[in-house]
Amino acid sequence: MRLKNILSFAFVISLITPVLSQEQPEIKPFSYTNKNGAVLSLTFQPDSKALVIGTDDKRCFFWSFSDNKEILNLQGITAPVKAVGYTADSKYLITAIERGIKLYYPNGEFVNQHGGPATFIWSFSVNQVVNKVAFGSYDKNIRIIDFTSGKLTTVTGHTKNVLAVCYSPDNKLLASGSLDQTIRLWDANSNNPVATLTGHGGNIYQVLFSPDSKKLYSASDDNSIKIWDVEGQKLEKSLLGNTKAVLCIALSADGSYLVSGSFDGFLKLWDIARGEQVFSYKAHTDAINSVAYSSDGNYIASGSADKTALVWELKPVIFVKKYYSKEFNDEKDKSGLFTPKSKDENKDAYKARLEKANAYEQELIGKYYNLYLKEIKGQPVK
Repeated sequence: MRLKNILSFAFVISLITPVLSQEQPEIKPFSYTNKNGAVLSLTFQPDSKALVIGTDDKRCFFWSFSDNKEILNLQGITAPVKAVGYTADSKYLITAIERGIKLYYPNGEFVNQHGGPATFIWSFSVNQVVNKVAFGSYDKNIRIIDFTSGKLTTVTGHTKNVLAVCYSPDNKLLASGSLDQTIRLWDANSNNPVATLTGHGGNIYQVLFSPDSKKLYSASDDNSIKIWDVEGQKLEKSLLGNTKAVLCIALSADGSYLVSGSFDGFLKLWDIARGEQVFSYKAHTDAINSVAYSSDGNYIASGSADKTALVWELKPVIFVKKYYSKEFNDEKDKSGLFTPKSKDENKDAYKARLEKANAYEQELIGKYYNLYLKEIKGQPVK
């Protein structure tokens, strides 16, 4: 079944200015509002040009944020879409609805569906090497489906609901996070237990491996994000700063940055190596249910119970003001271009100075962004 173009849109698109915390550049995200239900899940298309959004009102669709258009609507969605994501090879798009999943080709054509847990799905993760998909749900057991045979396997060990599951990128381990406040590691092939990680003081809502499979990140009701050394099976550090539960996290493709969404509507971007926030925005008026990071590293997205989805462009000024704020501001001050209008300055002269100031500021942003690429990211700069 192929997707059809949407002729009438059930949303309102605009650019909004969120409430900002101090000393941060203003960012105006692309905004989508779903009139009839919360945004439960989202992910970027592999080419980073559109967002796939799953909602509480039984819809899953593609939204082109660059030109503000809802493009395609997946057919056969009969329940709220709690989770959505692509397989590692981008061959399939998977949606989790109620007690099963539906598979689609990237163009939206329906492929097939599989049953899953006996309770509602919270998350899923795919291991393409062994053709399995694991489910996190309102069940203390992990359910795993074999794509080849359709066989459903139950993995036991947690004492309360297992909401979070994630296969490692090297496909060797499965991680699970539970309301019993523990994380467990399992052998991805045999499903045998490998380790139990403790240290959270609340429910665990999401677990996520680093691209090299050496680190594990966990988001919890204790307001923290924790970083675990997988091989050493120990806590490495905690990312602190949220005042409410952290419900969702996503990583940049190179594993340098992590974006998080919390129950109080705050969206935060973290420098993982430094353990610091790059920025923090009161992005939504209700809980953030899902966040995503585009594969090209240029965008992050957040979906909320307030019925909105936001796409944020990570412009160079964000990183300049994070890492080179003092140097940047010092050069602006020394230029003398950014002072208030003087009494002796006529309108035309003031306008000309503003234009020169704007051009100089862009020049400085370019200068310090190149330094950021060289010194922080370790990239060669022409």
